Amino acid sequence: MARNTILSMGEALAEFTQVGPHAQLAEEGAYRGPFASGAPLIFATAVARLGGSSAFLGTVGNDAFGETVSSFLVKEGVDESGVARSADLPTSASFVVNHPDGTRSFFFHMRNGAAGQPPPLPAPASLREVAWVHINGSCLAMNDAWWKYCILVARLVREAGGRVSLDPNIRAELASPAQIRALVGPVLDVASIVFPSGEEAQLITGANSAAEACATLREGTHNVAVVLKQGPAGCTVFSGEGTVSVPSFPVEEVDATGAGDTFDAAFLWALQQGASLETAALWANAAGALSVTVTGPIDGAPNREHVVAFLRAQGRQAAAIERLLAATQTT
Repeated sequence: MARNTILSMGEALAEFTQVGPHAQLAEEGAYRGPFASGAPLIFATAVARLGGSSAFLGTVGNDAFGETVSSFLVKEGVDESGVARSADLPTSASFVVNHPDGTRSFFFHMRNGAAGQPPPLPAPASLREVAWVHINGSCLAMNDAWWKYCILVARLVREAGGRVSLDPNIRAELASPAQIRALVGPVLDVASIVFPSGEEAQLITGANSAAEACATLREGTHNVAVVLKQGPAGCTVFSGEGTVSVPSFPVEEVDATGAGDTFDAAFLWALQQGASLETAALWANAAGALSVTVTGPIDGAPNREHVVAFLRAQGRQAAAIERLLAATQTT
């Protein structure tokens, strides 16, 4: 049985984005939507656009917004057979306000909607097809039910021979360092790849610097690499082979929403194709850079051809990238 699926899980949202003149969220304004959104859903979409086998677990309401999410996943080629329909709870929603300085404010109706309810566990046979299960901290922090669900699925995938990745993605203002450590600790115990920001790594470990924190995280039992995400500065990979910094690409940033999820997806996709950690980091930097050049959390997630053209134009590590592309011609 082929083990090639990259699985993600968590909040699936109907998102509404403000258009026209700027207004505060409490004020009357015009909004576009509904659009499918949510950090784990962005990740799943990014995997599929790169040509990966992507599957998503979540819950939506048995309503029109739930149909928006499900139809979007089908259109993008994401396996949504693990998406449950709640008869009792409406599809969760988010509202986005665009500020004149380019920043955005978000309002989430999530925990008390369908997104706050985990779906049934996948069948054991489907878990044996999972190469990677990606856990996002936003899901771990949603509620106790999702926390337990994520930990269980991560352990089941690990026991079935797959691997686990973690993006902590928990804001310091939402939880204390002790709470953050408790939330991510059980996943760190089984994770092979961790994708923290510097702040997240330090919050989890209590270290005085991002480098020290990543070195500490690298000591995990199953850990293959810690990939420190540094935004416009690129990323640094900490592994048994040493530490390597991979610069990003200069682009004009329009909207950074979803860039981290796109980065994670591209990194795991490249590893799944047999890329080295450094080549995977280069690919992820390119995909992440491209994602910020388009407005919208999912609109910016590039397809494989877009990343290919971008990397060839940049001319960085051309031989390694061409070997990766050659390996994916039949995928």
